[in-house]
Amino acid sequence: MADGNEMTKAIFVMLESPKTPSRIRSFLRHTEDDPLEEKAWRLEEAVRTLPPGTFEQYSEVERSQITVGLSEAKLLGY
Repeated sequence: MADGNEMTKAIFVMLESPKTPSRIRSFLRHTEDDPLEEKAWRLEEAVRTLPPGTFEQYSEVERSQITVGLSEAKLLGY
């Protein structure tokens, strides 16, 4: 059962990566205690607003975790 853990991991990956622009890191901060719907929205919005080519700069592991987090958000219906 999806419980939001993968979204939280994806957000953490983006927060910790120097490849993530600072404005997006600021947007993602303090999401740990947010409801699942808010986490899903923030993650999707953060990925959507990445500058072109940024997602491809993440390592394969980082991209995989972000993708899994987005999939969990979709699975949960957000």
